[in-house]
Amino acid sequence: MAVLEDATPWNAPLNQACRGIAPALAAGNAGVLKPSEFTSATSLALGRITAEAGLPDGVLNVVTGVGPAVGTPLVSHPLVRRISFTGSVVTGRAVGRIAAERVIPIALELGGKSLLLVFADADLDAAARAAAMAVLINSGPICSATTRLLVERGVQDELVRRIGAILSDKRPGEHFGPIVTPPQFDKVLGMLATARQEGARAAVGGHKCEDGVPERGRYIQPTVLTDVKPDMQVAREEIFGPVLVSLPFDTEDEAAALANATQ
Repeated sequence: MAVLEDATPWNAPLNQACRGIAPALAAGNAGVLKPSEFTSATSLALGRITAEAGLPDGVLNVVTGVGPAVGTPLVSHPLVRRISFTGSVVTGRAVGRIAAERVIPIALELGGKSLLLVFADADLDAAARAAAMAVLINSGPICSATTRLLVERGVQDELVRRIGAILSDKRPGEHFGPIVTPPQFDKVLGMLATARQEGARAAVGGHKCEDGVPERGRYIQPTVLTDVKPDMQVAREEIFGPVLVSLPFDTEDEAAALANATQ
């Protein structure tokens, strides 16, 4: 039997926890689940439910707390023989160094900047629905969300118009949710401000929600940015908010180059 240490993020805490812990338990191992300090409640509930279901004490352990105080000792512990981590690149590097020093297996999921590629002969209504869902589901914070929209130049304006028509009537608290923490809220707004300074234009959205939201709600308008250059921060880095960036292309080779132009 080995012990798996599974560190999970705040954006889909129960899903991320179960997909790491379930196969480990099924294979006869014990697990230690360390959830994000911002979203620990579902992991604690999972621990209680498994105990009530008859899982022996010590087989699934939920340990809460911040990374330096809890995460580092866990991944450094000699009884932990495999690590699964989902989160930021910075923390992933730190966890990876510990795993390398200990020579134990590690699985890292450190985000993404996935794309939706649309050619001129595509079904634009279907493409618009898919693009809109990328920023509405979970308000954007999904590692595999297709938040880069690469569109053949001749249909870019029309596709953006159709996406805007879908997003413009979506209401906060009903069709999309708030941003999870004040720092993340400020980060998304800061990236939008930087994009405007660099010449990007919000075809729809682009700001925090002002009307029809709870007084303290951290809601950001579903946003589509155009006039985006490939070297802009919003085109290269994960925003983790309800923001879609649209870039045009003229040829398949250009589309492939743009698709691969991120880390």
